[in-house]
Amino acid sequence: VFVTDPLKAGLFVVSDDQVSNAEDGVRLERQDGVFLDRVWDGKNVNLDWYISDSIPFHTAMERACLAAGDGAIIYGNQDSYEVRQSPRVSSKDATIYGLNLTRPNEIFSTLTSTAASGATQLQVADGSLFRVSDYVAVITDVRQGYQSGGNFITNINGNTLTISPLSLGSAIVGSFPIGAKVVVTNTLLEISSQCENIVIEKCKFDGNSSGNTMRQWQFNPSISVSGGLNGICEIRNCEFSNTPGENIFAPNGTRISVCDFSNLEGSFVHFSDAEAVGTETRLSVVEKISGDGCCISQELTGHSESFVTFSANVYNVLIEKCEVENCICDCIAGVRQRGYRDWE
Repeated sequence: VFVTDPLKAGLFVVSDDQVSNAEDGVRLERQDGVFLDRVWDGKNVNLDWYISDSIPFHTAMERACLAAGDGAIIYGNQDSYEVRQSPRVSSKDATIYGLNLTRPNEIFSTLTSTAASGATQLQVADGSLFRVSDYVAVITDVRQGYQSGGNFITNINGNTLTISPLSLGSAIVGSFPIGAKVVVTNTLLEISSQCENIVIEKCKFDGNSSGNTMRQWQFNPSISVSGGLNGICEIRNCEFSNTPGENIFAPNGTRISVCDFSNLEGSFVHFSDAEAVGTETRLSVVEKISGDGCCISQELTGHSESFVTFSANVYNVLIEKCEVENCICDCIAGVRQRGYRDWE
């Protein structure tokens, strides 16, 4: 029986006389003064320990991060993992290694009644397609009428979705007509503000753009790194393909090297640090990147001006030794909002 000690990350073992069988599995009996023997040092965490028919990938990632000790490698043995809800990395110091993440075909229904400004419920044609904790956007076409920021489903009752706004004062902005699409959106890998030093290495990200019609820039990226990250995120030796929107969202200090890409509807990376606090001295690096096909749907994505796009408080960027073909835009975009400095 494996359990996780909440005060010291790692897996432990207990003997048979310390557990009891229950209908829902094996249960650890509480016994004061019982010490558990550590059987694992927390340095290598296999996601497959946590995945089952009832435990999806994003939940497995959350549990793996809880079990991981400082400096742990989080990995998996499966050929690929389909990501429906965004997996969030919350480990302080870890490496995400060798995962092949794919996005499923677009999951959507349509509104059966109008959704006015301030609504917190959506009436849809088929509520069975959705799950609690899905992020959804309401759109009238692939770009126009989008729901900026996305919404979080908190309850499903038949064909009624109750949603909670994430970054907006009201759950629905504008008024959406009957027939507007309600689309599940996700990020293949999120790096949370709880992290300090994270490495993403030898991972593959397939955004399945052919199976996802929405092209608005802020939805469906491969990687999103929190602007509140208190440290450095390194992305290296990774492959990216078929991203429907922008590929990577990253704050100051993110370092991306020796990566390949193909068929990106938006930019390869969008550096933005609207939440920047004391990050001006961090060096952001885009180095030894090669790829074919970038900003393919620039007229639809809306903010993908280039292979590397900047906005909001970006400083100290080094772009070096990159080979990019068929980029349907400039290689480097001008900066929006406050501008940037010191890049070469």
